[in-house]
Amino acid sequence: MQRERHLGRGSGKAPSPATDWFRTGYDSVTQIFVEVKFGMASRNCDNYGVCHVDAIERLWEYQTTSLCFCPGKARAIMSISENGDIEMVFPKSIIPPETKNNFFSKEFFEVKEDFKLSKKILDQYQIKVIPEILRGTYKVVETSGFYIIDFKKNAS
Repeated sequence: MQRERHLGRGSGKAPSPATDWFRTGYDSVTQIFVEVKFGMASRNCDNYGVCHVDAIERLWEYQTTSLCFCPGKARAIMSISENGDIEMVFPKSIIPPETKNNFFSKEFFEVKEDFKLSKKILDQYQIKVIPEILRGTYKVVETSGFYIIDFKKNAS
């Protein structure tokens, strides 16, 4: 008898570049630990969306000299597919309560203006495409330990 293989998010749902690599056409997925500052760059990181993303070395370390565990920011595992789609997985245990209330308390995550990753991150991780998060509304998938947002370009 052949064992049934667990297919990540289950059938009928969009594949995840982070977990469903064997079912997708992705040849390459880059994963980076990041700290995300929420808001709009044009409004000095106020409002909704993704304002800034910094690559970090450790996901679980709460504070370093340059990054903080503070409202308006959250750490995540960012997956970038070879076609530039971005998925972010935010561990609930390291998100400040105020950030949870402001950005993860609803079923959807709103992005008020387009966001592109910095040239520094693109060069550091040798990313060939220019990943971007387009203005729109994205579903927040909540599990027992994570918030997952798939910023797929054609999903918003």
